[in-house]
Amino acid sequence: MLFNRLALLLITILISSVGTTATLYKWVDADGNITYQDSPPPDESQVLK
Repeated sequence: MLFNRLALLLITILISSVGTTATLYKWVDADGNITYQDSPPPDESQVLK
């Protein structure tokens, strides 16, 4: 019984953590400010890697 609960908890944690990865963008705008976001930068900015 305890094993079943632990297995269910482990499976739930593993499934919920799959969707947490995201692409992170870093860029410099026209004023020289460095910005980090999960959406793509505007066209007038310089993308940093």
